[in-house]
Amino acid sequence: MQCMYKIGTTGIDVATISFEVEKDDVESVLSLLKKRKNNGDSKIKNLSETNAVISLASHRFVCGYENKRHTPYATVEIHSALQDGDNLANLKMTELIDKYDVIAEELEMEYGISWMKNQKETAHFSRLELNITIETEYSFLTYLRFFKLLAYAVLKKGGVLSTFSTSNSFKRAIEIETLKCDRPTYALRIYNKSREISQKLNCLPPTANLLRIEFLYKKTQTIKTDFGGRAFMQFSDEIIKRAFLSRFTKIMTKVNKYIREKLLLAPDHVGACDTVANVIARHCVDGLIADHAAILGEFSYYENYYGIPILFDTRDLGAAIKKLYVSQILTSQCSLDEHVHSFDGTINSMDYGRSVLQSQYMYAEEILNKIYHSKEYNVVLER
Repeated sequence: MQCMYKIGTTGIDVATISFEVEKDDVESVLSLLKKRKNNGDSKIKNLSETNAVISLASHRFVCGYENKRHTPYATVEIHSALQDGDNLANLKMTELIDKYDVIAEELEMEYGISWMKNQKETAHFSRLELNITIETEYSFLTYLRFFKLLAYAVLKKGGVLSTFSTSNSFKRAIEIETLKCDRPTYALRIYNKSREISQKLNCLPPTANLLRIEFLYKKTQTIKTDFGGRAFMQFSDEIIKRAFLSRFTKIMTKVNKYIREKLLLAPDHVGACDTVANVIARHCVDGLIADHAAILGEFSYYENYYGIPILFDTRDLGAAIKKLYVSQILTSQCSLDEHVHSFDGTINSMDYGRSVLQSQYMYAEEILNKIYHSKEYNVVLER
């Protein structure tokens, strides 16, 4: 069976919406749910003296107490995914509101819980997952070095990077398929959506290479910072897109700063020990570059050890070499262009150079263009 999905634009994957509730209200609901659970209501999950969950298709209503039973709370978690886990298409605000209304009606009709219906205008996002799924020209691994730079930008001031891998079709190698960059207040997740959706749904992978980039707001304050408010009815698709791009732009600013630092810090500058210019300078003899293979070897070692490229693309060599040329570490025995092109033969003869250092900006520009100039289009999945 062929199923068609709309992808290519920013939308909501999971939204957690919170309500204002009193202790007496929570106690009353917990008491009711305990009776319903004892009568065999299978929708009621994880029931305890202080918390309860009602499972509503792929969504969840939760109420109870936080902070050692001092703070009452109630939330609804609305997913783009269907019950079988199919979340290839994200939610627009109109679709989120429609799901909200359906859940609110069910809660009131079946359980007498009217918080969702009564607080629709004041309920607010307390956790929010935004994403964009795009079709790429090449496989996920082609863009991995760019993704590593994005991960570095998110985690520069702390956090945890998790990578998840799978064996390739011949079971000969492990391929990274997912990067998760988690900080206390937000997270960035980048993964091979083609592989994930085919495994989750046990179906053929899409013929297209699908990439998903997710941004997760973990705290209400982060949502307020980026959106200026939290009341979910005040949100629109345009506001969501603008916030997503603004956050992504901040990440790219850090990426560009990192690349500039690695290229342009002179060898005698404080903190310049591990820079492109300094690595090259260590292999200069009598004003010439003496060992190109050793230089590429150091670039490779740095990238494998730290997980971040020290040199992103061969086009960046010129900026670092110019720095050495101006400071006369490299002399005028050769022109600046000759120093730059002296790497060509070695790059083309080494796996690290040929497969890793060429066309990286082309790959990055493709991803950035599809994020910043997003447009909706259809993709077909065989199910």
